[in-house]
Amino acid sequence: MSRNKGVISIETANNIRKNTPGQWSEVLQYKVPRGYFAQFLTNQGINMYLPTFVTTAHGGAGDEVLDLNPDAPVVDSAMLTDDITVKAYDPNDSELTVVSVDYVNNQVTVNHNTAEDVKIVYLPRGGSVRISVYRPSSGVQSYVLFEKGISTLHLMEQDKTDSLLTLDDPFPAPEKYLVKVEVNTDYEVDLTPNLNNKVGHIYIPFRKVNINNLTQQHINRINSLFVSK
Repeated sequence: MSRNKGVISIETANNIRKNTPGQWSEVLQYKVPRGYFAQFLTNQGINMYLPTFVTTAHGGAGDEVLDLNPDAPVVDSAMLTDDITVKAYDPNDSELTVVSVDYVNNQVTVNHNTAEDVKIVYLPRGGSVRISVYRPSSGVQSYVLFEKGISTLHLMEQDKTDSLLTLDDPFPAPEKYLVKVEVNTDYEVDLTPNLNNKVGHIYIPFRKVNINNLTQQHINRINSLFVSK
C-alpha cells in the first residue's frame, strides 16, 4: 500500500469490541494516525460483512441440522454463495463442513464426527450500522459518514476492489480523531480476528493527507469545517 493510502479493517483497527444488543454500540474503532488527515472517498467501494454467531451442541454423528438465532435470521442473498454466508468451527477453530443452509427455517446442516459444541458464524438480516467520527478529547460524535440497514449490506454485491457499496459522505477526519463502526442490533456482532476463512470483513479505504504538505490556512479551514459539523 502506498504512503498516501490507508484502510480501516479488522486487521488495522485499534479496538474490536462486543456490541450491546438493543442499542447503538461500537464494534470497531480506528484512530487517525498522528500527522495526517483521513480523507474519505465516495468514489471507491467499501466492504462491510457483519456476522453473528451461535454456539450449539453437535452430536458427532455426521450430518446434523442445527438451529440459528431466531433474533438474527440468516440472510438469503443471490449475490453470496452458501460458503460465504455461513461458516462452522470446532472448539479449536478448525473449519467444519457446512453441508447446506435452510434459509426458510433458519437452520444449517453441519458435518462433524465429534460430540461437542460448534460455533456457527453467519451473515444475518436485521439491525443497522453506521460509521461515525468522534472527537478524541470529548468523545462527542462529530459526523456520520455512513448509515444503512445490515440487511441491505448483506444483500448487495460487494467485492474488495469493485464494490457497489460506498460511503455517504467524504468528510475528512483530523489526526487522532476516532472512526467507529457502530451497530444497533438484537444480536451480537462477531468480528473475530485471525479466524480462518472468517465471514466478517471490513474494508474502508481513505486517502492519507500529510499535514506537513498543507499550509496552516488549509489546515485551519478543514478544522473549522469539521468542528462546525
